[in-house]
Amino acid sequence: MNDILLTLITFLPIVGVLLLLVLPKGNHNLLRVVALVVTLLAFAVSLPLITGFKQTADYQFVQKLPWITAEFGDNQFFQMFYHVGIDGISLWLVILTTFMMPIAVLSTWT
Repeated sequence: MNDILLTLITFLPIVGVLLLLVLPKGNHNLLRVVALVVTLLAFAVSLPLITGFKQTADYQFVQKLPWITAEFGDNQFFQMFYHVGIDGISLWLVILTTFMMPIAVLSTWT
């Protein structure tokens, strides 16, 4: 489960945006609540990063998956990967970003 945390944190807001696109435009309260719930969920998903982080020099919570594979000319292969991971500094930047998202959504409520 730890290896997909960063992917969940990255793509959960995109899923929230897609959900907001299919909801009715006139119901502003529903749109606000869905946006808040999605951002709070992203923050909740990011919290296990703090408890699971070990003080080492390596990247942690790494996920590496093949993404694009192509063949050129004489059996030469070109391959791109989806590769994410965090170090000690980016851990706190991820936490800060997910913490600020619900605050930003709440600041738009009038």
